[in-house]
Amino acid sequence: MIFRNMRLTPLFLFFFLSSQLLAGPVEIKGVLPGAENSEIRLLKFADRISFRTEMLDRVIISDSATFSLNCDIDQTIMVIIDIDYYSAILYVVPGAEYFLECEPVDIAGQYRPYYKKDRIIYKLPGEPEPFVNNQIDTFENRYADFVEKEMSGLYHKRNLSFLTEFESELDVLLENEKSEFVKSFIRYRMADLKFILAPAKRIQFFKEYIDKQPVLYENPEYMAFFSSFFDIYLLQDSKFVSRRDLQFTINNLGNYAALLDTLGKDTLLRNEVVRELVLLQTIKQFYLDQSFNQSNLISILDQMIDRTKFEIHRKIAANLRKELTTLTPGSYAPYFELPSLDGDTLSITDFRDKPIYLSFFTTWSYACLAEFELMDSLYHQFGSQIDFITISLDKSTEVVDRFRNEKHYEWTFLFNGSGYDLIHDYRIKTFPFFILIAPDGRIADYPAYKPSEIIADRFRAVLKNKDQ
Repeated sequence: MIFRNMRLTPLFLFFFLSSQLLAGPVEIKGVLPGAENSEIRLLKFADRISFRTEMLDRVIISDSATFSLNCDIDQTIMVIIDIDYYSAILYVVPGAEYFLECEPVDIAGQYRPYYKKDRIIYKLPGEPEPFVNNQIDTFENRYADFVEKEMSGLYHKRNLSFLTEFESELDVLLENEKSEFVKSFIRYRMADLKFILAPAKRIQFFKEYIDKQPVLYENPEYMAFFSSFFDIYLLQDSKFVSRRDLQFTINNLGNYAALLDTLGKDTLLRNEVVRELVLLQTIKQFYLDQSFNQSNLISILDQMIDRTKFEIHRKIAANLRKELTTLTPGSYAPYFELPSLDGDTLSITDFRDKPIYLSFFTTWSYACLAEFELMDSLYHQFGSQIDFITISLDKSTEVVDRFRNEKHYEWTFLFNGSGYDLIHDYRIKTFPFFILIAPDGRIADYPAYKPSEIIADRFRAVLKNKDQ
């Protein structure tokens, strides 16, 4: 957490120096039977506003199912261990080593969309101090039991005394074991529950949990509480900033400094750090609301990237900009370079001067097979004017080649398999998935109509624009 041009108060200096002193490498070793020779990745959220993921490390699991992942961190963070159809969460401390004993997984025999990720079940013997994962697991189990047992009292009677008693039990249960990260994790989980049960106490909760408190950007429960607390706040709940104020400042002025000044009229947003973070959190809501000018919102993000005093907000703003503009009409389609079924290698830049109808598919998806029957006739109708490119996410080129030959499909087939980068870049979660790309390489439609959705009319419109 690095702030530029900011006076270092004793409280801030304590947290800043503490994080620097704790900086160090992390090694995560493990055994994952069933995933031999597959790629395993170590990810983290770049921030908890955009929720874009950041790659920390990636390796191929050995023939003996062992792996070792490494990263350098300066504070306790949550990481994601990711592999095809499975993932797991781990909390890591700077300078620590971890060993994961994982239950077997089935990689080779899986045929399903990538959004259906099962949890990697693992044991963590010999977890290094301060035993963050063990403490969080203990809390999560106790919390789940508590909420289930006291559901009626909590949600019907709105009785907060239950929470006070539970917090006392947790103090005894985890006495002398909680790290600062875990203390904050538990504190803000409970704060979130309290706010759900008693939203009328907003001012009280603000003073207790946000005002004059450090912003814990890497603590998932702090950020979850912050997001819950300020969710739709600017659009509905603020008594000092009206929708009309927001629309005028965004649509007429398009100015980052003016927008911050407008938000500063709210007594809860006088702190500049909190004010900017609330703005960052709400920009996506503004962007999806048709009453706000999207181009001006992107301009405001650009201005924030250039002018904010807080480096971490600069990073969040840049991530949000990417999130809002990637794969949108007019943005460039992500680059790819893949082997074709004909033995050569082709990239997206090899296809120019024509629109591209790009599809992602697997031979085991009945939905894909049905669409391809229709796409064959589209290819024979438009193939001279539009490049048809299909990228296979199957696990074997032989299977795809046999499928294409049996069906006598003549358009271009490329093979990606389970390669992570392209699936991530194009945000492919399920199949079939279609994208229409203009001749200049920019996205025309994402997602595009399927062959069964009368894409032919859209083809004619794109070709007409091309000729003008």
